[in-house]
Amino acid sequence: MAKPYLSIIIPVKNEAERLPLTLLDVDRYLRKAGYAYEIIVVGYGSTDATAEIVEKLKGAIRGLKWIGYEAELGKGGALRRGALLARGTVRLMFSPDYAISIEHFDLLKQEIERGAHAAVGSRFGKKHYFGTLRAVPARLLSHAGALLTRAILPSRVRDVHSEFRAFTAEATQELFERAECRGEAVHAEILALARARGHEVAEVPVRWDAEKRTRMAAGDYLRIFAETLTIRSRLWSGAYGSRHDTSYL
Repeated sequence: MAKPYLSIIIPVKNEAERLPLTLLDVDRYLRKAGYAYEIIVVGYGSTDATAEIVEKLKGAIRGLKWIGYEAELGKGGALRRGALLARGTVRLMFSPDYAISIEHFDLLKQEIERGAHAAVGSRFGKKHYFGTLRAVPARLLSHAGALLTRAILPSRVRDVHSEFRAFTAEATQELFERAECRGEAVHAEILALARARGHEVAEVPVRWDAEKRTRMAAGDYLRIFAETLTIRSRLWSGAYGSRHDTSYL
């Protein structure tokens, strides 16, 4: 089988309801793109029909793969496994909630082709939100969470928690092999490692439908905070290995 240009990695847990439409829409768009692609769905502890649905869709969606793991692996572990098992020249991390459309990949692709090692779809650009007034609290929480994380892990990227991000194969290998976080803070961890190891990361404004987002409980935010502190400690102590610039911490 020919090596795909693009690998899409989607970590999921109990996404039987939202995932089918997301996969079908992603496939519909990429069929027009003119390059080969694969879509890797990585489950971590799903107890609903997510796995069965993905298996049924394999006949309709080209390059669709399912990899299932236990819940203990966590979202961060699932993302790492999928990224490292992928074969694409470019690897896109993607959320099953589809709050950011696959159409924005072209913006990330342009940055990669210009020489960036990674590109992040930022929800914080001007006029790049949409949704009703009910989405305002989500916007405020996203900004507040990113500011707090950047206070602990200084970053040139504003939207450190964006799940819509693309990496070259080489950057994927170097960064995801070293990442250790099993939770939501894996996104900040990868960016911290990218900065520490001198990778160029571009940030591109994208449109975010806040009403489609995955809801998080108060306990989830506390876990992210604790994970972020652990990441800083690991960087400071050299636990991620040599060749890390931590002077910015």
